[in-house]
Amino acid sequence: MLLTIVYSVLYYAGADWLLHLFGDIAAFQSVMYILTFEFCIACGYIHSNSRYVDLFASSVGTSAEITDKDFTVRYAAVNTAPISKETMKKAEQSPVTMGGLTVHTMPIDGGYAVWTEDVSALRDIKEDSELLADELADRNEILRYEYKREAKRRKVEEQNRLYDLLRSATQTQIDRIAELTKEYRRISSTDPDSAKTLLAEIAVLCSYIKRRKHLTLLTDRDIKIAETELHRAFNESLQTLKLLGVRSSLYVDESLSMLSGKTATAVFDFYESVIEADILNLTGIQVSLIKANGLRLSLNVCCKADLSALVSGDGIRCEKEDDEEYQHLVFEAKEGDRK
Repeated sequence: MLLTIVYSVLYYAGADWLLHLFGDIAAFQSVMYILTFEFCIACGYIHSNSRYVDLFASSVGTSAEITDKDFTVRYAAVNTAPISKETMKKAEQSPVTMGGLTVHTMPIDGGYAVWTEDVSALRDIKEDSELLADELADRNEILRYEYKREAKRRKVEEQNRLYDLLRSATQTQIDRIAELTKEYRRISSTDPDSAKTLLAEIAVLCSYIKRRKHLTLLTDRDIKIAETELHRAFNESLQTLKLLGVRSSLYVDESLSMLSGKTATAVFDFYESVIEADILNLTGIQVSLIKANGLRLSLNVCCKADLSALVSGDGIRCEKEDDEEYQHLVFEAKEGDRK
């Protein structure tokens, strides 16, 4: 700076010999300014990054290294874990994880910058996540097993409930069939005519059981029953009665449509109780189903038994004609009737 000031004074004083020795003032001053900054850097007045050894020796808590082209360490921070050249070369392509550290390599002028990143916490989190995932998978497997077992148990319970429901609805007929079967086995070879009658009676009972169970399932599911279902039930029963030589006829009001399950089963049960009251002496039956304040079942029956014993409520009537074997029964069931 002193030379700069002296040159400036002499130059403006007109010392032409300065131009021959040092050249133009602009070039001289530029060189002087450059030298001034360089001297300041050399003396430490201006800090620079030239003291790499001291810089890395003072670095604590970092894991950086500077290597040459052959991955020979030139500068390293304090407490830096040693890294092999092979690991550094591998990290040149992609980061390499060893233990809880990940090694990174980045090319710089004259060599490479190498540093490590502590990923132990992330690794622990990953391991915990994997353990948690395995635990959840085991729990899910247990839950699936318990769900299947519970579903199977519920299915068995539902099957048992339906079995009990169906059995209770037709237990009387089932017991009667068992008795008739034993009797048939006893006399089938000695009395063919009586055995044939037993088989016909069993067929009538089986027909009722079949249709009654179908109506019971529909009622249990709270499904409205079409008139055609009840029509088929009566028609099938009357057809089997022909095996016993019973004359029959069936009339169903066309205005009937959908019926509640309880109403349909109540009507069909009353019909069955009538024919079972004196099935072997039954010679004729007329069945009529009409719509009148609900559902009305009219039965004209020819048999020897007194059917007035079946009158058990206001909705049931029994009338006898002059002919003692001719009886007229009426069963009225309103929608939702629980008889």
